[in-house]
Amino acid sequence: NEIVLAANAPLGDRYWRCWTSQGATRALRFVVGNLPEVMEEEIDGRPLPQAVTLPVTANGRIFPREDVDIWTLEAKAGDVIVCDAAAKRFGSPVNLVLSVEDPAGRPLPTQYTARGGDPVHWFRAPTTGRYAVSLRDAKFWGQQNHIYRLTLTRGPRILYTYPLGAQRGTTVSAEVHGPGLKPRAVALTIPAKAGEQFVAPVEQLGESTFVVGNHPERLEPATEPATVPVVLNGRILQPGETDEWTLQLDEKQSVTLDLAAASLGSPLDADLSILNAEGKQLATNDDRAAGQPDPLLTFTAPKSGVYTVRVRDRFRSRGGLAFAYRLTAAPAAQPDFKLSLTAAHYNVTRDPVGGLEDNHAEIEQLEKRMTEIDAEVSAAKAVQKTDPTAAARIRALSTEKRTATATVRKLKAEDAKRRPKFKVALERLGGFKGEVRLAFEGLPKNVTVNNDLIAANGKEANLEFIAPANTPIDVHRLTVTGTSNLGDRNATRAAATPEGLDHLLLGVVPIVPFKHEGVYRIITAMPGGSTFHREYALHRNGFEGPLKVRLADKQIRHLQGVTDQIITVEPGRESFKYPYRFPARVEVGRTSRLQVMLIGELTDFDGSKHLISYTSRERNDQLISVAAQGNVSVEPANGSLALGPNQSRELTVKVGRANAALGQALLLELRVPRHMRDVQCESIRLEPGQSTATLRLQTGPNPGPFNQPVTLRASTAAGPRHVGEALLELVAPLK
Repeated sequence: NEIVLAANAPLGDRYWRCWTSQGATRALRFVVGNLPEVMEEEIDGRPLPQAVTLPVTANGRIFPREDVDIWTLEAKAGDVIVCDAAAKRFGSPVNLVLSVEDPAGRPLPTQYTARGGDPVHWFRAPTTGRYAVSLRDAKFWGQQNHIYRLTLTRGPRILYTYPLGAQRGTTVSAEVHGPGLKPRAVALTIPAKAGEQFVAPVEQLGESTFVVGNHPERLEPATEPATVPVVLNGRILQPGETDEWTLQLDEKQSVTLDLAAASLGSPLDADLSILNAEGKQLATNDDRAAGQPDPLLTFTAPKSGVYTVRVRDRFRSRGGLAFAYRLTAAPAAQPDFKLSLTAAHYNVTRDPVGGLEDNHAEIEQLEKRMTEIDAEVSAAKAVQKTDPTAAARIRALSTEKRTATATVRKLKAEDAKRRPKFKVALERLGGFKGEVRLAFEGLPKNVTVNNDLIAANGKEANLEFIAPANTPIDVHRLTVTGTSNLGDRNATRAAATPEGLDHLLLGVVPIVPFKHEGVYRIITAMPGGSTFHREYALHRNGFEGPLKVRLADKQIRHLQGVTDQIITVEPGRESFKYPYRFPARVEVGRTSRLQVMLIGELTDFDGSKHLISYTSRERNDQLISVAAQGNVSVEPANGSLALGPNQSRELTVKVGRANAALGQALLLELRVPRHMRDVQCESIRLEPGQSTATLRLQTGPNPGPFNQPVTLRASTAAGPRHVGEALLELVAPLK
C-alpha cells in the first residue's frame, strides 16, 4: 500500500490502523521525517550490504532470527558520521545492537549513547572509503514486527536540546548538542496552536522536540522567587550537583510539583524535595510509581513565605549536558477526574438471530438453592446436639454448596467469554470521590451499552456492548465522555486512548457461520518431502457459497517449512481434504502442529458482501505430526563448487529411494534463489532403478551473489509427492 504525505506535514509520530469486515487492528505508529528514505531489500541468506547516500533514513527489519542488516556509506577522512537507530522509540520489540566497520572490514571504535533504549553511535572517519553499519538483535531474535529506522547523517547532528520544553506562542533560545556540534543556541518559535509536543526542524542539524505548555517558563539560574504556576527548566551539569529554586507561597496554598526528565528521554533519575526558610525538609519524593522514576509531590505551605525546591540526581556520580528536567509548579489539583480507554480499538461480535444464549436462568436457580442450603445448614446446626442425623446433613449440604459454587463460577466465566468487556479507567484527582456517568457519541444504530456508570469511589467501568443480529457490519469512530458533579458545577471529560487518540474505533463483526472439524490424531512418523491429506468435516450452518482453504495466518508452533497451498471447496460439499506439503529438509523428531483457515464471502442481511475467515486452535483440528526421514535422499559428490563467470562445471549426484518412493522415476534439478544471477542448469529425469546423474552448471558473465546455498532437489515425476533435497555451496573465485 502507498502512503502519501503532504509536503508541509508536521514532523513526528502519527497513528494508523486498518480494518476489515472482521474488525479493526490496534493503533501503530508511523514516523514523519525530513530526510530521504529507503527501504531494505530483504534477501535470504548471509547478509548483503546495501549502499545508501547520506543523509538518509533507512527502514528495515530484523527477520528471520539471526538476521543481520548491513548498510554501507561513503565517507571522507575527517567526516563525522552519526548513526541513530530507532526501534523502541516507536514501539518495535527489537533490542538493537549497532556496530561499524572501516573500509578494511575491521571493527571501528565509536562513541555512543542511548535514546529511549535505542543505540546512537557516531565516529570521525579515519580514512576515506566505504564504511559498513551493521544492526542485529541483542539475542539474535527476529520477527516480522522487529522493524527499525536507521538515520545516517554526515556532519553535526542534534542529539538533545535544552530546555526540554517551552510555552505556546513564544520564541525560545534553545541550546542544541550532539556529535560534531559546537555549543550554540538557535531561536525556535512555538506556534500558539501547538499540541502537547512540537518538533522543530533545525536546518542541516536535525530536529528538536519540545514539550509544550501554557505556564510561564524559567531557566536556571533564577535569583528571584517564582510564583505559581511556573515551569522551571534546569540541568544537573556536574556529578553531585544540586539545583535550588525558590517559590513564593501563601499560607495553606497547595501546590503540585511535577518533574519530567526520564519520561522525556533525559538520563536524569531525579530526587525532589522542598524545604522551609530554615532549611528543614518538609516533603520529598524519588519515584512517583513503580517503573516511573520521575518524582511528583503535593505540598501545602504551613505559612506564607519563600520555600526552596531542590533537585538532584539519585546517583551522585552522574551529571552532564543531557541531564535536563522540567519542573512544573502548579496549584494542587481541584476535585476532578480523567478517563482513559484500554485500547484504541474494540471489536463487538453481533448476537445470533434470536439473541445470545446465556446461563442466567441456571445461575439464578443455583444461587437460590445456595441460599436455601445456608438456611438448612443453620437449622441443622441448631438441633445438632439433639438430632444425631444433623451432622451428616450438614456435611451433605456443605458438599452440595461447594459443587453449586464451582458450577456458578464456571457458568459465569462462560457468560463472560460470550460477552467480553471493555474497560474504561477512571483517575480521580484532588480528592474527587463522586460517580461518573459515561456517554457515547457515534454509537452504531441498534447497539447498546451496559455498565455505563462508574460508582462513587469506583476505579473503572467494564462496558458491555450489545449488537443485535440486524446491526450492519462496519467500523465506527466512537467518542466516550464522562460527566459528574464537581461541587459547584457539572463537568464532562473525554476519554483518551493510550496513544492519546480522542476516539475508539469500534468494529461490528459477524459470527462466522462456517467451521471445520477434525478427529484427534498424531502421525508419529511423517516423512520429510511428502504430502499428507488431512480430512475435515465442514459445518456450513447455512452458508452456501464456495470456500477457500489455506494455512492459517497465525500458527501456534513453528511450521517446519510447510508452505501455503490454497484449495477451493465447492458449494454443497460437506467435507474436504487439505494437502499439507512437508519440506524435504525437516528436523527429525520435532513435533509439528498445523492449522488451516477457511475463507468465504458472506452476503449479509442488507445485501452487503464481506470476506470473512475462520480458524481453530483446537487440537482435534490440528495436524499433529512427528517429523521423520524422507523417502528420497540426495547426495552430491561435493558439498561446494567453485564457479566463476562464463564457466561450465559438472557435478555428480547420487539419489536414494525408500518405502513409497521405491520404483518411482525422479526429476533432478538445481533450484537457484531468485536474487542469484547468471546460474543455469538443465533438469535430468532419473528412471526407476537409476541412482546417479551428472548435472552441468553454466554461468553467465556476472554470476552471484553466492550468499546462500543452492538446492539440489529430486522429486517424484508422477504419482504421490516425495521430495529429497541437499544444499550446495557455490563459491566465487578469489579476486
